[in-house]
Amino acid sequence: MGIRSVHPIGLDVAYEWQYSCPEGRGCSFACPGAGGATNVMKLNMYLGSIPVGKTEHATGVFYEFSTMHVPQGNGFAVTTGLSTLSCQVQGMKLEFSGPADTPTASISTAR
Repeated sequence: MGIRSVHPIGLDVAYEWQYSCPEGRGCSFACPGAGGATNVMKLNMYLGSIPVGKTEHATGVFYEFSTMHVPQGNGFAVTTGLSTLSCQVQGMKLEFSGPADTPTASISTAR
């Protein structure tokens, strides 16, 4: 099952994390104020910035995931620089973390 990445136009990804949960049970994630999911099978998270207005850039965490019941989901948390961005991942295996190769990587991308 693959998910085609749908990033906002202009998203500049600095860092990414790719997680998997082979059974899709007992794995979850939560991003305070942004959302989360249970029974997660795949999860990609991106730390980056996006243009807001003509000169400002907002930092954010953007994520896309699939669960046993939701084939494709996504969300984000954006900060103005005064708040903390955080997400908690439970039970998942970290497959990749590091600088992003491309701003359009997707969950189905093999490394």
